[in-house]
Amino acid sequence: MFCKHVGQIMEGDLSSVENKSEKVELAELLQTSEAKNAITHYSSLRGALENQLKAEALAKKAASKIKKEIYDLLSGRGTI
Repeated sequence: MFCKHVGQIMEGDLSSVENKSEKVELAELLQTSEAKNAITHYSSLRGALENQLKAEALAKKAASKIKKEIYDLLSGRGTI
């Protein structure tokens, strides 16, 4: 994982860079096709990861509900 500052820079936000010469160098680097490809790939993977984390949270919630229903049925409190 990248720190938030590196993530911001990869998205083209150079506001956290105070040194003007570094800002110019970073701006030039971000314009290269290699950097653009890497950033596009990173963004795609980041989006996929976020989707997976959301799906995992939903699956955990559903599993928890099913566990409770099973417990209730086994303890005689549930109905089918």
